[in-house]
Amino acid sequence: MRVFKKVVFSIVIFLLSFFVSSLFFSSCEEEKVTIASVNFNSDIEWFREAAVGMKDAAKKYNVEFVNVDTYYDIESEFESAKNLASENVDAVVFCPLDFEKSACTAEYLNQCGIPVVTWNTLIDTPVVKSRIVSDSVSLGSQTGDYLVGYFSAHNLTGIKAAMISNYSYTVSSDRCNGFKSSVKPLLDFEKMKIVCEIPCELTAETKRNVRQLLEKNPDIQLIWCWNQTTLLACLSVLKETNRTDILLCGADLSLDLAKEMLNKDSNLIVVTTQQPYLMGFTAFENAIVAYSGRPVEENVVIPVITYTKDNTESLKRYIESQRVR
Repeated sequence: MRVFKKVVFSIVIFLLSFFVSSLFFSSCEEEKVTIASVNFNSDIEWFREAAVGMKDAAKKYNVEFVNVDTYYDIESEFESAKNLASENVDAVVFCPLDFEKSACTAEYLNQCGIPVVTWNTLIDTPVVKSRIVSDSVSLGSQTGDYLVGYFSAHNLTGIKAAMISNYSYTVSSDRCNGFKSSVKPLLDFEKMKIVCEIPCELTAETKRNVRQLLEKNPDIQLIWCWNQTTLLACLSVLKETNRTDILLCGADLSLDLAKEMLNKDSNLIVVTTQQPYLMGFTAFENAIVAYSGRPVEENVVIPVITYTKDNTESLKRYIESQRVR
């Protein structure tokens, strides 16, 4: 009888333990932290690389990752925030479209008790917990600094240049102004003259505008592009029109651009780039910290890197790193 009672008691304890464990693990699954990303367009390689960084951070810290693309639409941006709030996400990693207008999106999330971390671009509101950015001025100026040395080494003078620019965002304005400032020695000594500056952002408009540029200014000898999208579009047009005589440079490297620079016949000579993977990973980490209520670094600047055609080893390392991801 005593043995029977012990067996019954053991079975009861086992069942209770199993029941409590089931409740615990079920509760953990239900309460798993979810961090959302409000992005421009993950179809673009640069943003896709940042999203990979976020996914890897989510995996490292065992949290859920949700990505939403705004496709450059300010209304979609705010609606995305409302939808995420209704889904009870725990924090949002946010790439703002507009310095002023996007503040409403961040403030709405803040009112819902959802911490916001911005990356890449900035907004005019104090509710943001952490801001992850690159040194945007250096994205333009480091390329310009290289050109100063390049012109001297190749005895170039009287070069007619064009800028594919953008002043819609603080970060894009900084790039353009950084480039102009750094090439001032070339302008002052008439080694280079910027004959036109064309505002562009997306692929189709860039291709259209570059074609018109070449028609109106067939004697253009150098083009600088403010970001990856415009740089890829410009390169495509130069190839289509067989303008291999035009020097090309700009900001934001990609796998295709790196491979192009390894081509001995290519005139893509220098690209200064951000580190979108590191930006995405860092922003996601800081969002987790902000959600936890712990102090988080308010302003983080991710360094930029300049890749040049004459440094093939660094280009090969870059390409290998992209394959790994």
